[in-house]
Amino acid sequence: VRMLIAIAAIISVATSTTVDSTVLSQGNRGFVDTQSFYNRLPSAADGVVRSAVWSLSLSPAGQYVQFVTNTSKLNINMTITNSNIDMWHFPSTGVSGFDIYVFDPSTQHWRWLATPRPAYPHTVLGVDTSVVTHDSNTMALVRCHLPTYNGVARLEFTVDSNAVIKEDPNFQQLAPVVWYGTSILQGAVASRPGQAATNVLTRRLNRTILNFGFSGNGIMETTVAEFLVALPASVFVIDCNPNMQGPQITENAVPLVKYIRSHGHADIPIVLVEGPTYGEAWVAHSIRDSQAAKRQALSQAYAELAKEDENIYYVNGSQFYNHAADNYTDPTVGGTHPSDLGMYANVAVHEPLLARLIAQSPRADTVFHSVNFSATSSAPRTPARRSEPAAPVKEWIVTPEPTPAVQAGQTVHMRDLELHGRGFNISGPDDFFTRLPPQAEGVVREKVWGLSEFSTGLFLRFSTDATSITFNWDLAQKGASLWHMPLSSTTGLDLYAWDTVTAHWRHVGVPIAYAKDNNTWTVNVDPVASPDTVRAFMLYLPLRNTLVNGSVTVSADATFHPDGNSDPAPAFATPPIVWYGTSIQQGGVASRPGHEYDAFISRGVQREVINLGFAGNGVMEISVAEFLVQLPAAAIVIDCLPNMNTAEVANRTIPLVNYIRQHGHPDTPIVLVEGSPIAPYHLYGNRGAGDLLSKAKALKVAYDSLVSGGDSHLHYVTAPQLLPDPLVNPTVGGVHPSDLGQKKMADFWVGFFGALL
Repeated sequence: VRMLIAIAAIISVATSTTVDSTVLSQGNRGFVDTQSFYNRLPSAADGVVRSAVWSLSLSPAGQYVQFVTNTSKLNINMTITNSNIDMWHFPSTGVSGFDIYVFDPSTQHWRWLATPRPAYPHTVLGVDTSVVTHDSNTMALVRCHLPTYNGVARLEFTVDSNAVIKEDPNFQQLAPVVWYGTSILQGAVASRPGQAATNVLTRRLNRTILNFGFSGNGIMETTVAEFLVALPASVFVIDCNPNMQGPQITENAVPLVKYIRSHGHADIPIVLVEGPTYGEAWVAHSIRDSQAAKRQALSQAYAELAKEDENIYYVNGSQFYNHAADNYTDPTVGGTHPSDLGMYANVAVHEPLLARLIAQSPRADTVFHSVNFSATSSAPRTPARRSEPAAPVKEWIVTPEPTPAVQAGQTVHMRDLELHGRGFNISGPDDFFTRLPPQAEGVVREKVWGLSEFSTGLFLRFSTDATSITFNWDLAQKGASLWHMPLSSTTGLDLYAWDTVTAHWRHVGVPIAYAKDNNTWTVNVDPVASPDTVRAFMLYLPLRNTLVNGSVTVSADATFHPDGNSDPAPAFATPPIVWYGTSIQQGGVASRPGHEYDAFISRGVQREVINLGFAGNGVMEISVAEFLVQLPAAAIVIDCLPNMNTAEVANRTIPLVNYIRQHGHPDTPIVLVEGSPIAPYHLYGNRGAGDLLSKAKALKVAYDSLVSGGDSHLHYVTAPQLLPDPLVNPTVGGVHPSDLGQKKMADFWVGFFGALL
């Protein structure tokens, strides 16, 4: 029967063969009796679980399709169900995209190959698979991770007419890790599906992991557990704390575990997870106290259960992030939802524990097939819609509450605050927060000028002892995300404060306000340590928009300093690092302004970085250098290769360096950069690298020529130095680094500049 279905699903035409995904191998799919093929709960759950849980279960978070093929060209066509393809802090690639990986026998690792630009209702992607198939005799093992939040109505793969595409003949799943949790588990806010924690773990552990994350609605309900217990789990993970309050955890945790135990899982490991510390908890006692109460409630539940249950385990929230080992980096967008950087931090905590528990599980070697729930004895006999409980506490897909009205008190215009990251003294009515002086208009190309009007890399410093701070601001244009870059980055603000205890700049928060005019955001923080001190703040400006006007308001009795002269944070060293580059330099595709790698670098070396990144237009032009050379610089970085071809690199590098040397910078360190590696060429060695490798070669030839000509202050940085792990692709579409790549590159540069300067 299966063969007949497969044959019926194949449509052959003169030049290609199209296969419906449902006839291929299905990974991390818990149930077969679902209303739509890629739903996560069985049809029987409709009317038993709450309506919000049911709606969220219609997305295929954590699932993948696997197959083998020898095609040289793979086309994917996915029909999604929801026209809302992205969220304010979550790019469309993460919400609604798919992710193609290929198994590399030489390293025994799954390696990224391609990610599409999502569109509604049809997302289409063509992939050159010759980089992995080589010829028609080579069969590639391919995995397609499905969207985290959008539904999939149909998914088709098209291959060459003479090629084969079929189920993975060696496909086998073992008893799954059944993971019940929140929006974080469901995938928020990974840059693409393959970077969601459960998908990273399923590749690394080679284990089935069933993702039952329900955004804002993971609240330890037995109505959900009625269906989860039908699955032959090797391990259960309960990871619901972010959506709950202490009393609710006290009420639900123990009954949930006992329900699982009494329904076929008497000796299966169960893990209770506190979840990471909220990013703003260090500076906001209300958040800190609320999370402490949640953790205490879960810890008490664990202690009660552990008296009689030797297979119960606990993951403390302090193990995740916000600690000294990673410089107190908060790898989230708004304090809660991890970007790729946070996803990998979470994986680092869960992976060793899960590997150990799977190995010791009674079902460690049990083969798993997706379950037909309606045929199990545990199926509820008379489904009835339960009454809806109160809304969960930590909802995240929400329309934000109106911000409280601006408090009466003292107001300071943002133009009067200490401004950093701006190289030129610009004071016009519309260009105060831009990057090139008015004189550049008409000299640089029009596209460069337009990109220079963005506030990329600019930040404000001030200090105050106020416990409530209100920001008001207008933008040059209404907020707009890019397909791989969320609003929180393109248009958002990003607030940091100096922590005198750890001596680090630490994240405070980001607003959910992206109108063109009259944006308002109020931040509440703890009182300062003593009446005679103030707290230092840094406010990063949008990466792909322009701040036009803004103000900061505090109470009338608060102390407020519009600069960094009176605050406890160290001053930034001068002169700045001046960086000429591309869209990567301009922030693509950090999740928020404070996670753009220049921002990481400036905090790490305590020195300003002047960001002259021009998306798609960083091409080593003398017309840009005319203004760049006017800036005093501790170092000048030329990082333009991603926007250039080989001939341009060969013809422009030496003249650009010589121009800089002849115009005020004879001894300034100049750094030539190959740029971050572009996957999949970086991941698959030299095969198919083509122009990428020739550009790097041309740059190195120019560097060698300049050095042999007597330039002793020239430096060279290779691509692998920036992203040294060839097995992890920390970009979204192969070019633009997510937070994971931004931080990895920044870590290199902090060490580099620490030694150079």
